[in-house]
Amino acid sequence: MTYKTQANASTKEAAYIEIFKALPGNSILLQADKGCYKILACTRGYLKISGVKEVDIIDKCIFDVFPSNPHDHNDTGESNLRDSLDYVLQSKETHELPVQRYDTENEEGTFRKRYWNVVNTPVILEKGEVNYIIHTVSEITELIKTGELKEKLKGLEILQNIILQLPAAIGIVKGSNHVLELANASALNLWGKNKDILGKPILESIPELEGQGIIELFNEVLLSGEPHFDNDVIVTTFRKGTREVRYFDRTFLPYYELNNNKPSGIFIMSHDVTEKVEAKKYAEEAKKEAERQKRLYETINGNTPDLIYVFDLEYKFTYANKALLNMWGSTWEQSVGKGLLENGYEPWHAEMHEREIDQVVATRSSIRGEVSFPHAIYGRRVYDYIFVPVFGENGEVESVAGTTRDITELKLAELSLRESDERFRNLADDSPMFVFIIDDSPEAPVSYWNKTWLQYTGLALEEAKGRAWNGIIHPDDIEEVMSHYLPAYQSQQAYYIPAIRVKRHDGIFRWHAFKGNPRYLANGAFNGFVGVGLDIHDQKLAQEALRQSEIQLQQKVAERTSELEKTVGELRRSNTNLEEFAYAASHDLKEPIRKIHFFSERLKHSLGDRMNSEEIRYFDRMESASKRMASLIDDLLTYSEVSLRPRVYELVDMNQLIGLVLEDLDLEIEDKAAVIRVDKLFTMQGHQRQLQQAFQNLIGNALKYSRPGIVPLINISYQQIIGKESGLKLTQEEQQKVFYSVSINDNGIGFEQAEAERIFNVFTRLHGNAEYKGTGIGLSIVRKVIENHNGHIWASSQPGVGSTFHILLPADSITKS
Repeated sequence: MTYKTQANASTKEAAYIEIFKALPGNSILLQADKGCYKILACTRGYLKISGVKEVDIIDKCIFDVFPSNPHDHNDTGESNLRDSLDYVLQSKETHELPVQRYDTENEEGTFRKRYWNVVNTPVILEKGEVNYIIHTVSEITELIKTGELKEKLKGLEILQNIILQLPAAIGIVKGSNHVLELANASALNLWGKNKDILGKPILESIPELEGQGIIELFNEVLLSGEPHFDNDVIVTTFRKGTREVRYFDRTFLPYYELNNNKPSGIFIMSHDVTEKVEAKKYAEEAKKEAERQKRLYETINGNTPDLIYVFDLEYKFTYANKALLNMWGSTWEQSVGKGLLENGYEPWHAEMHEREIDQVVATRSSIRGEVSFPHAIYGRRVYDYIFVPVFGENGEVESVAGTTRDITELKLAELSLRESDERFRNLADDSPMFVFIIDDSPEAPVSYWNKTWLQYTGLALEEAKGRAWNGIIHPDDIEEVMSHYLPAYQSQQAYYIPAIRVKRHDGIFRWHAFKGNPRYLANGAFNGFVGVGLDIHDQKLAQEALRQSEIQLQQKVAERTSELEKTVGELRRSNTNLEEFAYAASHDLKEPIRKIHFFSERLKHSLGDRMNSEEIRYFDRMESASKRMASLIDDLLTYSEVSLRPRVYELVDMNQLIGLVLEDLDLEIEDKAAVIRVDKLFTMQGHQRQLQQAFQNLIGNALKYSRPGIVPLINISYQQIIGKESGLKLTQEEQQKVFYSVSINDNGIGFEQAEAERIFNVFTRLHGNAEYKGTGIGLSIVRKVIENHNGHIWASSQPGVGSTFHILLPADSITKS
């Protein structure tokens, strides 16, 4: 029984209490407050049977109104009733006390022994909690204590033949030894015994009962005179000599001799309910499974993005899942039980669905449609829906169920696809090339040709579809077409037909090339080809002319080759002369400088202390200028040498080469306490002296341009990369080559990135001689060396942070360490 809370609860509660008082039967309404269980209302029948007045019990705890009998320790009425009420409050289930002694106090203050049948029923509100308990009683004192039960027991002898044939196991035991006086056939069969056991103590005849609690129950019933009932009790039986465990409902009633108020024996009745218990267990398991299926159903319905709902035949919603409630922006209470208009449907929309519901009921079949409807969050959306009939037990339509799916995105995708297809066809029709679409088939049926093809062949689109191209392609070229198409179709790869003849509308064949690419559906499934055809007729004719001139071209190439060989020889002689000139020029230039330096030193020594400070400064400047000149000549000589690509390469171990460079620079390294870290490098084909000069210039610059007061840190590292990973603008061939990328990084003074390219120019310096000595040729030499080895060099820097020089050397001739 469930009560729904309302805003005017107090008024309605009073009305409910008056209704309760007028109910038939013997009941009181209790407040579900554990411990007290206050009486809120009572029926007239209850007042009559209990002998109390309404004014004496309302708003009082039930146990204050009906206390236990303090003079009889066997009175368990209050404790059993309290346990029953507590159980109902906790389990939220009805509980029954089939036979309960509960003595009542009379006006004289004494207690009268009374027996009752008691049923306690919970009243549950919307929150799922027990708020009230209905306590219903019926008195069975006379049935238990007086003539009716006694008459029934006395009549057992009369009914013995009937009892002996009953399917329930029935017996009577007497005395403190529990002598078995009566046992019907079902009892004997249950115990696996015969009639010889009658007249003997039951444990002597059936020792297997020992330890099963039977004797203890006999003693309890004999002592208290109270009947005992239990259900679904596990009992060990010995039917046909086989031990079995079965379930029984048992009744133990005190047996009274005539004119004797003290029981002399016990009437026993046991009913085998094993099948019922097992069926109950099965039903409980089935119930659990059904509940699980229900939870699963509710979970799916509650979490699916589809809208799920049910209409009754009055067009009102009897069910709406979470997605539909979210679309409405309302709750179950606000929406279910209401019609379409009440849930925000526009009149035309509501009328349309009502007609469709009528149609489903009349035709007993489903109906499907599409409709646009506003969503509470996402605005107007497009939905696909289906209504289906729900049939009752009589075969008639009792309701209409529906599901609705949001297909807005699908509709937008379809629109986009149509627009895309339209754009494709417009572009294709404007193309000077043939454009076609081939369906998914090994026969290459064409489903689309653009206007260019149709105008060229003189066919209409419907005429050109399918294998119509078979009559347009030159018969001798059909095999060529299929030899390219079939392998591409089987592998779902692109194909290219370099040259086939296509007949024009005037019957003239022209050469064309065709290219086809696979096309796919949105789900990734292969769906044929889309391709183009290009007129190459003029190129094809030109090929023949080219072939005819090939012999002449080969002759000219031979003549030109001979001329080039002569030119190469002259270049070699010129390079030799240039080298000799460079050596002679450097020697002739360096000799006067050496003499200037030599004689200035002798003159300075000869004059000695006779020179003043200004004259000494002149000599120092002259010596400095001569040294710079000598250095410049050396650098020019080196630059002239590296400007010539080496004729012979050798195997160069870069690890050893860097070691030699660091040995040459050991004084500078020691003077500046520099820290130099070098990765394990590689071995390559190159020019040892040029490479050593290049790396000495780079490392020397890193030492020279260090920041004052900062320990120079120089890192030399490399990695193997593919050309396209370098970020440089390389040739197509270089992008696919393997390179070693070497980086020389320092923490020196750095420079502006804008100067990163200019520093490799000859005689370019970013600082004056007063700050840093140099000729401005060192980095030009480095670039020449790297270019002689088919490599690349570039720099990145930041003032005050340091510089990094990046070197890219081809690895095709490199042998790993």
